Amino acid sequence: MHVGAAEDELRLVLRRPSIVLPLQVGVVSVDGVASAGEGGSPVLVDRARFVVWPTGRHRARVVSPTVRLLVLGLSDALVERVVALYGDVGVDAKRFARFLEASHVLARTTWVHELAHRYLFERQVCARHTSDAARFLETELTKEIYFLLRDREDDAERTSLVRQYGPTVQRAVAFVEEHLFDRELGVTAIASAAAASESTLLRAFKREMGCAPTTYVRARRLDEALVLLEAGALSVGEVASKVGYESLTAFSQAFRQRFGKAPSSVRGR
Repeated sequence: MHVGAAEDELRLVLRRPSIVLPLQVGVVSVDGVASAGEGGSPVLVDRARFVVWPTGRHRARVVSPTVRLLVLGLSDALVERVVALYGDVGVDAKRFARFLEASHVLARTTWVHELAHRYLFERQVCARHTSDAARFLETELTKEIYFLLRDREDDAERTSLVRQYGPTVQRAVAFVEEHLFDRELGVTAIASAAAASESTLLRAFKREMGCAPTTYVRARRLDEALVLLEAGALSVGEVASKVGYESLTAFSQAFRQRFGKAPSSVRGR
């Protein structure tokens, strides 16, 4: 697990091909992913996508206020196991090896999302590194990576589990992520960044997000407050101020309403 804050540059030295995906709602910018169809320029990776990186040195710049990156290595033994188990349904060793020599950004399917979080729980929370459950989860995750890459090469790429929003909302959300803690972050500034009128922005948010932009901003700030409190470096009052609350009481009430518990109960967890 790698944890970073806004503008941090994470430098990863991978000894084997690896899956890299943000947990929760963090966003990172990654370089050199030519196979993503974006010319190798920096690509934003969020809750809808994840990265498969080959062995070597890689960089990711944190865009959102905080991010937790899960990095899962694909060992030779793991890949060989998947080829042995599923060769009869199309998993080809040479094709898989070629896939893992390049960088890819892939859609975060429901199965990838579920497998990654369950694997993290089994390995980190339960501390069962070699259990039958861990072995099953890592095998299924590796197999899913192969078929996602095969589907892309065969022009049958699957969609993300997260619905893709329209251009106005996408621009608005990207701007919010980069300016989440700015005091002046309001509807006017968001609409300007999204190249839309305030009324158009409000209608688009209501239609696609089910809430107003200000409601989304408050929810995202509380999400980040949870991450900051769990890290334990800041006091509850410092976190409240950082995410835009002048009153500790107001922050505690909003936090309890969103997460069902007091801020102090999660600090340092």
